[in-house]
Amino acid sequence: LAEGGFGLVWRCRLRAAGPGGGAGRPAEFAAKIINKVQVAANDPSGSASLQDEVRLHAELKHPNIVDLVEYFDEVGALTLVLEFCRGGDLFDTITAERARRPEGGGLSEPGAAAAGRDLLKALGYLHSLMLVHRDVKCENVLAERAGMPPERNAFKLCDFGFAARDGGAGLCGRVGSPDTVAPEVVGGKLYGCPADLWSAGVVLYMALAAESPFAGATDQQVLQRVLVGAYSLRGGPWAGISQAATRLVECLMTVSPVL
Repeated sequence: LAEGGFGLVWRCRLRAAGPGGGAGRPAEFAAKIINKVQVAANDPSGSASLQDEVRLHAELKHPNIVDLVEYFDEVGALTLVLEFCRGGDLFDTITAERARRPEGGGLSEPGAAAAGRDLLKALGYLHSLMLVHRDVKCENVLAERAGMPPERNAFKLCDFGFAARDGGAGLCGRVGSPDTVAPEVVGGKLYGCPADLWSAGVVLYMALAAESPFAGATDQQVLQRVLVGAYSLRGGPWAGISQAATRLVECLMTVSPVL
């Protein structure tokens, strides 16, 4: 299903179950197999981080968060058995919708609203537990059903490898993805839950415009633009996007937010 820096994601099913599943359980799952040797070679504290990810994810129960069904911790690998979302990730959804729209842009406003609504529900739940996801991006938002228009689909947040609990003093680790990381993270400031809201704004921007707000030839150029909030909501696809949608993106993508 997918490949990352430290492992693969496979489609799988219970051996005892037939194609339709059994005892009320789903027929299929997604198995994320993480190579612990590669993780440790990249970061000596990586094994402990994996255990933290498993413990944290196992606590989370919300309809807009991918469910961790069970896990297997072996000598060389950690396997996470996850809820299988058949519709792929939001990046693929945006790419497919852009190809279908000769006028350009990404999802329709109802489609972007559905993805944004479900993402913000998931973040609201995490933030109520004082958890900061720290890597909200299109690739970490999955569509529940295949072949379903975005406005009628359900979306779920996944991948809690960077998630951390903010005990009130703020977080300081510089983690995340260049296109979606918040300015306060790039600038080395203490940050908390609002950093996820910036990232959600970037995801909504990408869903509507089918392009990154911070285009750059290198990651460093992208991060420099992120740091000062150098993005535009004018011209191009934004000419056909409603003021309400534009204002929502602007509210989420606020440099130095005050809540």
